[in-house]
Amino acid sequence: MIVQEPPYDLVALFSDLEMQKLFEGLIERGQTGRDCTRPFRWRSLRDPRRDTVWREPEGPLAPFFRTDCRFLIVWDHQGSGYEARPHEVVESLALRRLADAGIPEDRILAVAFDPELEIAFRKPAWQKIKRVVAEPRRTPPPGDAAILEESRRLAPRLRIPDDFDAALARHPKELFEALVRLVRLRRSPDLYIRIGERVSLQALKREAALARIAKAISSWFPPVS
Repeated sequence: MIVQEPPYDLVALFSDLEMQKLFEGLIERGQTGRDCTRPFRWRSLRDPRRDTVWREPEGPLAPFFRTDCRFLIVWDHQGSGYEARPHEVVESLALRRLADAGIPEDRILAVAFDPELEIAFRKPAWQKIKRVVAEPRRTPPPGDAAILEESRRLAPRLRIPDDFDAALARHPKELFEALVRLVRLRRSPDLYIRIGERVSLQALKREAALARIAKAISSWFPPVS
């Protein structure tokens, strides 16, 4: 469960509020099933530096260094200031900062979503995500062709591909934004809360970065047999 006071089993640092709220839902849900994790106490933090959190993660995490806990740092590769380098390189830099501060590497996971968190919203999760987003308006979700057209209108300089799956892989945030706009909503933390509560964990874990996080947390806090 999410807690404010120690002891902590895990301290997680996220780069923005939407990401934080999504993961709070996912991690809490993972503790309720038989095959994910056992219950554990964890602290959820958000870094105001957003996607440059990888540069000095030891800053906001320093108050927790003396606790016997694990550390998770998550951000978007797009906007990190190091997009020209592979995301694995940036992850290794963040891990090294904490290791140099005295944290054993086996207690750290640093993950950059490449290009952005919304890459996890692709198939097979996409159709469910559309329904969850459209539900407050009590209207059917828009078709993918309309979403693709709206994304191009909103971001004409990006040269979004004609193929929808390729567009969703390269520009996931823009297509999600287009979906939200078409149902006359604004992208907000509440949408990410509902996705974290409603969309299949297995579908979301098809994305490599999210799968790495799920695997690490399961290994740190294995389910009770």
